[in-house]
Amino acid sequence: MYFRSEVFTIHIQILNLNASYDHTGICYKSIAGQTVVRVDEVVALASGKGVDVARTLHALGFTNYTVSNVVGGKIGRLIEEELQREGLNCWNYHIANESRVNYALVDAERDCTLMINEKGPLMSDAEKRQYLAELSDWLRPEQVLVIAGSATQGFTSEDLADIVAMGNEKGMLVAVDTSGPLLSGILDRPIDLLKINHHEFKQHYGRKYDYTFDEPSHFVSVIEAEGLSHAVITMGRRGALAYRDGQMLAAEPMRVVSNYAIGSGDAFLAGYLLGMINDESLEECLLRGMACGMANTLSYGPGRVTRYDVEESKQYVAIKPYERVQKEWARVVDK
Repeated sequence: MYFRSEVFTIHIQILNLNASYDHTGICYKSIAGQTVVRVDEVVALASGKGVDVARTLHALGFTNYTVSNVVGGKIGRLIEEELQREGLNCWNYHIANESRVNYALVDAERDCTLMINEKGPLMSDAEKRQYLAELSDWLRPEQVLVIAGSATQGFTSEDLADIVAMGNEKGMLVAVDTSGPLLSGILDRPIDLLKINHHEFKQHYGRKYDYTFDEPSHFVSVIEAEGLSHAVITMGRRGALAYRDGQMLAAEPMRVVSNYAIGSGDAFLAGYLLGMINDESLEECLLRGMACGMANTLSYGPGRVTRYDVEESKQYVAIKPYERVQKEWARVVDK
């Protein structure tokens, strides 16, 4: 199911079930071997994959979205204040336990990043039941539902499957970008777009299928066997594969500016979704998504892209057909 923007007023509703407050510390000189580190610059942002998608949409001028954040405690109130300051469209659901704080330490000289992500708070059964009841009323029929990232403790794959079912019942386009047990619990539900990185794809499906995933046909075979009509597999600095209704394309960046990639997958998803709701071709969706992911690497902090950087990045993306990908696979994905 695809929406034509000139016919429908499309609203993108994004779930951010484990909101965080992220600190990125940047050290411009190498910190290799140091036990005490003093950073040169700090970027502090409210985050979580859902917020990163929303921030990218907002930066690109698309404001017909709302992100639902599960927040708790003093950190949760700080997250809410920061999101309000940014002007992002939010529906915040408060729980008792404290929201998480994530840390990223960037060694700019060596172009590497250490990430420390907390699990997040425990959501009680009563809080969860109330959230799911309110969520059912919040979701709009015939719009777009995006499930992105992890969930608070106490939230199960069955709960996530129930949310997918809500979206299905309301005729929503359901896009999923999560991993691990949460992903495993919903893949037997009807979803319209699966966005996943290649490590998670191999980990999840490698147990079921006897493939080495050293060529594109392996990915296609699994996608078709699983009945996925639309899937995007991201591969970091190597690019991405996109499959839709029997067609597969690859996108490869021709220029890599930085290894800093926190939020680049989320920026990719935001750009790709914009292409979908504008009824663009698979090639155009993939190009827009890749450009957003590349633009995200130009600034510290997830989703801090600009329309100028996205448009500039498009010229450094090569879109390739399936046949050419087969021949050049060694350049597209790590074996």
